[in-house]
Amino acid sequence: TFSEKLSEADFYYVQFSNNSIWTTLTSVTVIPNLGCNRTDWEAAGSSVQNQVALVKRGVCAFDEKGDLAMNFSVAGLLIYN
Repeated sequence: TFSEKLSEADFYYVQFSNNSIWTTLTSVTVIPNLGCNRTDWEAAGSSVQNQVALVKRGVCAFDEKGDLAMNFSVAGLLIYN
């Protein structure tokens, strides 16, 4: 369930995140470990370019994960607990 009230939400958007309009199906690729370094992203196997990256929250800041996602040209970034 999406809600802007964090206490009621199963998922929520990160403040200052951008929105996206998806018109086609896009693959989701799980990034191993915490996605805090380049080797995590490279270990995902096939190229994550133009795919949605699913990254576990923890250790490094969201902007660091975002920078890595941008460097790997992902279509979107989902961060989960």
